[in-house]
Amino acid sequence: MYNKKMLFDDAAKIGAPKADSDKIWKAFGDYIDEVLRMGKGLKVPKFGNFTCVKNSTRDTVPGIKGFTFWCAPSFSRAFGIPSKKVGAALLVPCLEFNWAKLAYKAGVDKDTAQVTLSLLIRTIGQAIAGGQAVRLGFGPVGTMVVLQQRELQFRFAYATGDEKATLSDLSFFGLQADKPDARAYSDLGAFNAYDDLRAAEAEAEA
Repeated sequence: MYNKKMLFDDAAKIGAPKADSDKIWKAFGDYIDEVLRMGKGLKVPKFGNFTCVKNSTRDTVPGIKGFTFWCAPSFSRAFGIPSKKVGAALLVPCLEFNWAKLAYKAGVDKDTAQVTLSLLIRTIGQAIAGGQAVRLGFGPVGTMVVLQQRELQFRFAYATGDEKATLSDLSFFGLQADKPDARAYSDLGAFNAYDDLRAAEAEAEA
C-alpha cells in the first residue's frame, strides 16, 4: 500500500529532500485545514480542489453540510485518473493557492515550497498511474484512497457517519453532532468500509 513514507522516498529520487517533503506535506495539510475551517475552498495547482458544500435552499438551516475534493482535469489526464463532472451550485468558491503562505507554514523559502509540493504531487500521480493502491494522510483534513481502476476517493476527517466530530470541529462549520448533515462525504463515490479506512489512516500517517 503506497503511503507517506514511500511518497517521500520516491520524491527524494527526483530532487525533493525528505526533510523538506516532511515539513511541506505537514504544512500543506494544515493550510487546507485552515481554509476549510473558514468555510472556503482551496484550489491546488495541477492537483485538485478542496471545498465545502453548502446546505441547499430546501435545508431548514443555512450553513455547511459537508466537504468534497475533485481532481484537476490536468492531473486526471496526465495520470489516467477517471474524472467526474462536479456541479458548482452548492460548492463554496475556491481561493487561489498562496505559495508564500505554504512556505511560511513550512519554514522554508517560497521556491522550495513550490518545487517540493509540485514534485510530491507528480509522484502521487505516477504512483496512481502505475497501478499502486494508495492511502495518504493529509494531516487533519483526512485520507486520500485509491484502490481499483485508479478511482480516487477522499475521506474527510472532520465528521463521519460512525464517528462524530468534536464540538470544536463542528462549531467551525455550524454543524451539530447529532444531525446527519454533520457527516463529511465525497462526491467521487462511496467510501470503503469504515474499519478498513481507520486502519489505513494509521498506516498512512506512519
